[in-house]
Amino acid sequence: MRTESIALDLVTGRSSGSFPRGSTTVSISNFSLRGAWPIFFFMWFFALNGVAYVLYTFLSGEWRNLAPNRRSFAEAIQIVLHDLGMSNYEPPRQKFNGAQRIAYTAVILMGAGSLLTGLAIYKPTQLHVITALLGGYEMARWFHFWLTIAYVGFFLVHVAQVVRAGWNNFRAMIIGYQVSTVESPERDEVSDEQDIPAR
Repeated sequence: MRTESIALDLVTGRSSGSFPRGSTTVSISNFSLRGAWPIFFFMWFFALNGVAYVLYTFLSGEWRNLAPNRRSFAEAIQIVLHDLGMSNYEPPRQKFNGAQRIAYTAVILMGAGSLLTGLAIYKPTQLHVITALLGGYEMARWFHFWLTIAYVGFFLVHVAQVVRAGWNNFRAMIIGYQVSTVESPERDEVSDEQDIPAR
């Protein structure tokens, strides 16, 4: 009976007197979380942004261009070799090549993983099912750390690819469309001696 009472107290956050008040819940007022409000703010900001992006991708049908297909992995290897200067393979001109399809889909999955591991770290007692599925609190922290490192790696590779592609590509990523110069067609010069028919 005592064990069930303690477990209920940990899940509900109510103290039955066996624990000091406030020790059974994780709150921002807790000393270990002071100053961590930006983490919680951006956690929800990125979570809502990610949900909106995934909904848009599915509802608009854009997922067909983004999801890897059976050729993506072979194409991704060729693209990596090309980008490293080890192959003369020219990637086909399409919205997303194989490497991009894999990378962008992986980032979406990493976002879901970050959300789950972050929630398991934030509320390990209240969300004990998620924490247990991740292998416990320490494993959730471990996964969360390596997902963060993977984001940094994705960001650095992305920036390197943009720099390699040139300024116009970078500008297109920021403003949403590519700016290109169009040469005006040459006008025929009309000499003074030529008659121009009236309309």
